[in-house]
Amino acid sequence: MNHRRLPLLSAALLCAVWAPASIEWSEGFDTALSRARSESRVLFISVTSDGEARSEEAIELYGERAVVAQAEHTINLAACNAEHKAKGECPRFEGTDCSSHRRNLGSATDAVLVANSQGEVPVPQHLWIAPDGKVLINVPWEITAEELVWCFVTARRRAGEDGVEMPEDARPPRRLQLGAVWAPWEEARLARGLTQDELSEHLKRMKSSMEYSEALLADWSRVLFTDEEDAVKYARVQFGALEYLGVDTVVTTLTGIGMNSPRSFWEVLEYFTKNGNVRIRNTAAVAMEELAAPDARKAVISALKKEKDPAVEKNWLRAAGACGRDDSSTRKLLLKSATREKDALLRRNALISLGYLAPHKSIRAALADALEGDDADDRLAAACAMALTRDAAYLPRLEEAVAAADAGQRADLEPALAVLEGANLRRIAEVFGRVSGDETIRIRLFFGEIVPDRADEGPEGEDD
Repeated sequence: MNHRRLPLLSAALLCAVWAPASIEWSEGFDTALSRARSESRVLFISVTSDGEARSEEAIELYGERAVVAQAEHTINLAACNAEHKAKGECPRFEGTDCSSHRRNLGSATDAVLVANSQGEVPVPQHLWIAPDGKVLINVPWEITAEELVWCFVTARRRAGEDGVEMPEDARPPRRLQLGAVWAPWEEARLARGLTQDELSEHLKRMKSSMEYSEALLADWSRVLFTDEEDAVKYARVQFGALEYLGVDTVVTTLTGIGMNSPRSFWEVLEYFTKNGNVRIRNTAAVAMEELAAPDARKAVISALKKEKDPAVEKNWLRAAGACGRDDSSTRKLLLKSATREKDALLRRNALISLGYLAPHKSIRAALADALEGDDADDRLAAACAMALTRDAAYLPRLEEAVAAADAGQRADLEPALAVLEGANLRRIAEVFGRVSGDETIRIRLFFGEIVPDRADEGPEGEDD
């Protein structure tokens, strides 16, 4: 398991000091669903796998007081196929036994999870189900404590609970599905990362391979999807010679890291941030934005300050916002670019990047000024940034902007308004790409289908 330090929680997220030490789990799927329905409470489902690093980190988060405090308001179900104890209460999931949480995985797969043709479901993943059985939120793979809190609060709001406050430090996950469940890709076996033992076998096989093959490519895809230090180290060493295979191969590989790899793979991307090829540097910047790894902030800022090509620099600005969410110096840098930059493309991307940052009065002021300004594209950039935050506090300003806009601009602003009202982020993908000058769609950012889809995203006007 990769024991990187988990994100610290602020005082706002630690307010519930009275909370129990861990989540209390229900015994069976049908019982949990019945309780959720009869008590009009949200059902939270955790899907994990022993020995897989993302799952192990998620299980650690279930002991965070802020997460436990939120889970006090929901019915909670563990779905895990491992046996931790032959008889009696499971030492990992309090309130249930291992035979129950193993059965829960099968029941949840039959009832709500979506598997590919190999029968694989994303692991880990977290789901929040409404009392009537409809899916409210689904988050596969990485999640932090702040993101778990955001999902608990948002699920309860979407289920119709009143007066549920959102802690200031809570934030939406990068991979987020509202009103739907994600299915893993068919062509690549990327449902879960490898365990340490599985990784060792893969690396042994790859090191002995003397030529390119489909099997070797499949092994690489599994390694790049695995959140283990040995996986990152092997990729970092091997990719030193990646350019010998051609620029197209480098671009395809770095794009895949941005789409699929754990945040720890920013260390692999760092090697390419100073590359002499514009396409490679640009792809590295986009992938850094997708990963949004806080530990990558210094490398990203360094690349930003050295970049001379505006078409690449704009993406380093966005990567800086994604990686520097809680950093005050990054906030000051991006605010300066968003309010004073003469180059329109750089200014608009700096405005968009403000949507990645932690809430701050200076950010709210800058986005409000841009939304009310004379430049139509700056207004759209500000609206996209507001949508990225998913902060309903921006709703009144955006509603006013939509009401005051002409027909053409109203059509461009309405997708951002829909996101703040509860739609999936993919709703703004087209406008976002146009105003930012993007040539590459951020698959991880606009998680799910890129085409607009209103199905099961919740009623218009619903806060989240």
